[in-house]
Amino acid sequence: MKKLLPLIFLSVGFVGAASAAPQDHWPEKVYYFVGPGETDETIEEATSYLGEVELRVFDVTKVRQITEALQSLVPMDVVRKGEEEMVDYIKKNLTQRMADLTPIVAYSKMGQSIAQAYGVTHVPAYVFDDKYVYYGDSPRDAVGVYQRHVDLITTE
Repeated sequence: MKKLLPLIFLSVGFVGAASAAPQDHWPEKVYYFVGPGETDETIEEATSYLGEVELRVFDVTKVRQITEALQSLVPMDVVRKGEEEMVDYIKKNLTQRMADLTPIVAYSKMGQSIAQAYGVTHVPAYVFDDKYVYYGDSPRDAVGVYQRHVDLITTE
């Protein structure tokens, strides 16, 4: 697998809108990896800003959140009785809920695998066109850095 080039720029002035590159280097495919800190508004902003781009958003922390939520539904007296009692309780009381959550868990696991394949170390992060990783939550900043980078390498 090719090594991805990290696009990490911490200087707010450098990634500001005033220094945006031409729109001719727009990404075709974007993965957006999020965690509990990203709100629906942040995700909606990315979706809206990126428009027709093939965008996949993955909350890579959903598996842990769902597991913790399900564990909290098992009463402590059942937990104290041991694993066999817990399994029986889950089969009797939580099977439908687990079935309902399976697609969400599977999608989150898929996102975790994709993030790992691209070497993403923390969220929020964008992966552009299977080549570049950008850490941050602003889609405008992420695309701006991507555009400047692509512009730089195509003019060299």
